[in-house]
Amino acid sequence: MDEKEGYEYDKRTYTVVVSIRNQEEKGFVADLILKNEAGEKVETGIFENTYTRKKVSAVPGGNTTSPSYTTASSQSRPMVKTGDETKLALFIGLLTGSFLVVIILAGVKRKKKGNA
Repeated sequence: MDEKEGYEYDKRTYTVVVSIRNQEEKGFVADLILKNEAGEKVETGIFENTYTRKKVSAVPGGNTTSPSYTTASSQSRPMVKTGDETKLALFIGLLTGSFLVVIILAGVKRKKKGNA
């Protein structure tokens, strides 16, 4: 296994024993048995992997500190370009117009039905 810097991998191992048996009423049933490294039955297998972030220096040759993450207010930075150039107002207008057409057509149909 390739171990990456900063990661600590849990070395525990578990064995899963699967037995298939035929029950007349239910058909095939799988029985699972989980065993730890000592061969003892356990209810759950738990792996605990950790990652430790490498400390970085804020200034070359300076004190070793963790970087601080701050965000500027949305007023002091330009809007992020995501590539989505959709005109939302256009689609809202089309939706509203379609809704009005459906209402008008339903009213005309009801009026014709009432006169007939």
